[in-house]
Amino acid sequence: MMFEGGAKSVFAPLCGKSLDLIWMYNRGHTVVGAEIAEQAVQELFSEKKLDVHVQHVEGVGPLYKSTDGTDGRLQVYVGDLFDLTK
Repeated sequence: MMFEGGAKSVFAPLCGKSLDLIWMYNRGHTVVGAEIAEQAVQELFSEKKLDVHVQHVEGVGPLYKSTDGTDGRLQVYVGDLFDLTK
């Protein structure tokens, strides 16, 4: 199985508010997502009642990062991955 042998780091492009993110996060994995629709990211953290810190990343946009236990293992960048001019 892909998640055997301890915590992993996972990248989830175009993640929306997929429940897979929470499934992996709840099992101790570090999850980094990228999404173009900021509303979906806001709803993910809100609906799962996760504490979140939002910061601006130069050249990318907002970064939503979990602060539950200050671990920051769930991070979702909001921006257009396909905009290669940045």
